[in-house]
Amino acid sequence: MRVKIKNLGVQPQIKKKGIEFGISDAVGRHLGDLVINQRHLIWCKGKTSSSRGKKVTWDSFIANMENRFKSQGVSRNRKIRQLGKRIMNAKEWSAAEIKKLRAGYKIKSASRLAKELRRSFPSVRGKIMALKLKKHR
Repeated sequence: MRVKIKNLGVQPQIKKKGIEFGISDAVGRHLGDLVINQRHLIWCKGKTSSSRGKKVTWDSFIANMENRFKSQGVSRNRKIRQLGKRIMNAKEWSAAEIKKLRAGYKIKSASRLAKELRRSFPSVRGKIMALKLKKHR
């Protein structure tokens, strides 16, 4: 597989050793290195050398990304974000409204709905739990 850097004025081709990127968080702490070569993506957490890093082939990386961003998954995440905004604005919800929301968003149980929202909106945890306890007894 060939890997090229697109946005440089000159397009160098990546050889066997590859290119190594140092990855840091917003504060500046070193998280690890990402090595990109012809055959693999290699993640080296912390000070791990590239020979001991986690290797992912290009084919499996591409397959993983395609599976992750199927149209169904992207639209579901968008719906959950919209639902989170509606919950943030709501003061009281009837059991019928919550049942209708679960059906509209194709989420079978109230606990699954709460779990999806906690994952997407950590700041609304208290409000979600209050709604769950009040409306689903």
